[in-house]
Amino acid sequence: MEDLLSPLSIAWEQNNARALGSLVQLGAPPPPRSQGQLVEQAPYGTSGLTQTPTPLTAPHTVPADDGVIPVSTSFYPGSHPIGSDVVLSSVDNVIFYVHSQIITLSSPNAFAAYLPPVTRSRIQATFAPIPETAVILNIILHALYGTSSASNSPTFEELITAVSRMPDYGIIAKNYIAPDTPLYVQLLAYAPLFPIQLYAFAARHKVEALAQKASSHLLGYPLSSINDELAAAMGPVYLKRLFLLHASRLAALKELLLQPPQPHTPTATCTVKTQKNLSRTWAVATAYLAWDARPDLSTHSIQSAFETVINGMVCANCQVAAKAKVRDIVVKWAAFKCTIRELSG
Repeated sequence: MEDLLSPLSIAWEQNNARALGSLVQLGAPPPPRSQGQLVEQAPYGTSGLTQTPTPLTAPHTVPADDGVIPVSTSFYPGSHPIGSDVVLSSVDNVIFYVHSQIITLSSPNAFAAYLPPVTRSRIQATFAPIPETAVILNIILHALYGTSSASNSPTFEELITAVSRMPDYGIIAKNYIAPDTPLYVQLLAYAPLFPIQLYAFAARHKVEALAQKASSHLLGYPLSSINDELAAAMGPVYLKRLFLLHASRLAALKELLLQPPQPHTPTATCTVKTQKNLSRTWAVATAYLAWDARPDLSTHSIQSAFETVINGMVCANCQVAAKAKVRDIVVKWAAFKCTIRELSG
C-alpha cells in the first residue's frame, strides 16, 4: 500500500507514528486537572480503543502496562457512528479522536495548518498535535460538531478564550456563536454573572442578539465604572447604545411620575384645598423616587414609596385615584423596554 503514497505522505505518517509512540512511552500521568469530567485515563490496548475503524498502529507496539494517556470523554473511539480518521493531541497530552469529514463540512479551513493534505490511499489515522490546552480544544471541537460542552462545565473565561482562539485555527468564530447554537446558549447562561463582560464580548463579535440579552442584566450596572479596556472592546456604537438604554429608562420613569392622580369632585370632607395638599404630598414622594432613580428600579420600590402617602389619605375617593395612578405607573414601567434598542438601518 505504501507504493501508492507520495513521499510526503509517507514521511508524514512516519512522523505521526513516532510522535504518538513517544507520547505513550513517556508513561507519566498528566498533571492533576480541575475538571475531571473532561478526560479519562485509558491504557492503550484496551478493547475500547480497538473499536475505531482507523486505528493508529503506534500504540499497539507498546505494552499496555508501560504507560497510559488521557483520552477525551467526548471524542473517543466509537463516540460517533463513523470511524475517526484524525487524532488530535493537546499540549497537556489529551487525545481526541475526531472526523475530518465532519470538521471540513463545518469549517473547511479548520486546523488546515496542522493536518496533511487529504490522501485517499491513507489507511492510518492522522495524528496532529495542536498547540492548545485540552479544555479549550474540547470547546472548539464541540462547536465544530454542533454539540454542547456544558457537560464538562467550562468556565466563562474558558468559553471566551475558545472563541478568541478559533481564528488561529482557520475557524470563523461568529458562525458558532450565532443565536440558538450550543455555544451561544452556554455563553448566555453566564449573563447574570458576567453581564458587562458578555456585553463587551458580543459587541466585539457583532452578535446583536447576545448583546441585547446581556444588556437586560446591565440596568443596575454603574456606567461610570466602565474602564478604557471595556470601552475599547465594546466600540463606540455599543457603548453609546448602553448609555442610551440607561438614559431612556430614567427619562421614562420621570415622565411617569410627573403627573399626580386625577382630582375628584370636591366634597364636604375633601375640598379643593385638601386635594392640593395631597398633591403636594404626592410630589414629595415622586421627588424622593426621582432623586434616587435607577434604570433597574423595581416595581416594588415604586409601590412602597407611595404606600405611606395613600395610607395617610382620609378621603376614599382620593385613595382610589391614587391607587389607580400607582397601578398605571407600575404597569407602564414594567412594560418599558429593558434592552438596548435595535440598530436602525
